[in-house]
Amino acid sequence: MVVRTLSTAFLRSSRSRAARLLRRRDCISSAPVGFTFDDQNANEDFIRLVMVENIHNGVHPAKSQAIQGLDISVITAIGKIYRRGLASGVFRPGVDEIDVHMTISALCFFNVANRSTFSQIFKRDMHTPEALARRRAIVIDTVARYVRADRGPEDQAG
Repeated sequence: MVVRTLSTAFLRSSRSRAARLLRRRDCISSAPVGFTFDDQNANEDFIRLVMVENIHNGVHPAKSQAIQGLDISVITAIGKIYRRGLASGVFRPGVDEIDVHMTISALCFFNVANRSTFSQIFKRDMHTPEALARRRAIVIDTVARYVRADRGPEDQAG
């Protein structure tokens, strides 16, 4: 049952994200990152499901053929976007698609997984539209600075 639920959730999320990313005309802009932020914020149950699965060291996805190749479509979409940006001079050379995916996922995932705790610890409501808009802008800026070709000296640590 757990494997079927995970497979369905991962499949629905991964395929729809990749398809929607590639349909966008403005893929070289902040659209893919903002889309992922919005998608993960709208699907808190998916984030919780992934959190629980990670607590169990990924035993269920390891048993599922459906999950094994699932994020490949997202990686393919990111690769196409990256190559387009590289060809146009917007993105810098040497960026790995999986690193980009991990960075986007980590920044977006963390926001959903930890905002209640952060709200309590820092006495700031991280659930408000204003707080989410601010966090979304920071996530987009962080990823853009990582991939863009015109990074300044302050951006070139990695």
